[in-house]
Amino acid sequence: MDDFKTLIQNNNYQNCISIEDNNGIYFCKLSNYDESNIFILINFIRNIDTVMKIHIDSTLAFLELTFDSKINMSNCVFEEMLIFRKCIFKAKVDFRESTFKKKVNFNESSFLEKIRFHSSVFIKTVSFRNTTFKELADFWNVTFTDVQRFYLTDFLGVTIFSHVTFAHQVQFIYNKISKDTIISFENADFKQSLDISRANFWCKLNFWSVKINYLPTEIWLYQTDEIIESQNTNNEKAYQVLRETYRIIKDVFYKEGNNIEAISFYMREMSAYGKELKVDNGKNKIEERTSLFFNKISNDFGTSWARGLLFVFGATIIFYSLFLIFLWDEIYYLPTEKGVASFFRHFFEFLNIAKWDIKPFGITDYNYSYIVLFIGRIFIGYGYYQTIQAFRKYGKS
Repeated sequence: MDDFKTLIQNNNYQNCISIEDNNGIYFCKLSNYDESNIFILINFIRNIDTVMKIHIDSTLAFLELTFDSKINMSNCVFEEMLIFRKCIFKAKVDFRESTFKKKVNFNESSFLEKIRFHSSVFIKTVSFRNTTFKELADFWNVTFTDVQRFYLTDFLGVTIFSHVTFAHQVQFIYNKISKDTIISFENADFKQSLDISRANFWCKLNFWSVKINYLPTEIWLYQTDEIIESQNTNNEKAYQVLRETYRIIKDVFYKEGNNIEAISFYMREMSAYGKELKVDNGKNKIEERTSLFFNKISNDFGTSWARGLLFVFGATIIFYSLFLIFLWDEIYYLPTEKGVASFFRHFFEFLNIAKWDIKPFGITDYNYSYIVLFIGRIFIGYGYYQTIQAFRKYGKS
């Protein structure tokens, strides 16, 4: 470390580069510098130590500049804002393992070569409005700790969001892609869901092993196109965009032949639609709500055959009990072994929708009870159908 300090003094950088000690962990601190020299200072440090953290304690603002050479701002801690507005980057850019404590602005900038943000942390929102990534944009293992939006952001090459953590809401809105675009969200973790309903992602997408909070507690961002927290309690639009997002992801998995994940997102799509209908003010959608309700309780939108069987037996118990109540005055029942056997035999006759000429306890004329039998058979038959559909879920396409 003494050699490092000597080099700093020999190059007359002692007024803008200092070595700090944080409990035995050394880092460089930049201060009192001219913005035009920031890259020279960083390169000087990187030629000596490639991994030492560099703390930059004031705002950096670069406006309407063209960078012809490679920029390496990896392992940096930006204590204040970082702004690259209307800039053109003609060579590679690295922000690996950096921490951005304040807002970052890349608005209207173009990255013509690869840019990497490996394992970086954005504490505040990053603005990529009208930003263009022509080649690789690599956000692998990045953490976005605030609400995040990619608005009018162009992804023209390969874009990696693998293993990314979005701690709050995230939107992709009105994006531009190319025939070469590939966007991967493999193993990404969306703590408050996401909105790609208007992303224009007509390209190769990868959502393998993503984690999504499919009914998030924070949804105000999904009501508008602005990062302004809304007090509006009518979340119909929010659930609409979430439903469309899950539909898009579902279709991606179906196209890949991954029916297991596709069915999972079909369930999320239907659940979001159910939430949407609940907040649908004044519109007459009782039939749809009823249909969603029975699809939910009968097989969890085609994902649970066990729930289908429970629905069948539950419906049978309810309607068999009503059936016997209407016949109560005509039933002579003894709690003997034969009587108990008769009770269960008639229960399973009720369960058998192919058998209509049942004679419970010897009664052949049961008038109004027949209506209960008829309605009960409708529900039981529906339960059988839903059970079969759930069994067939992995064969859907």
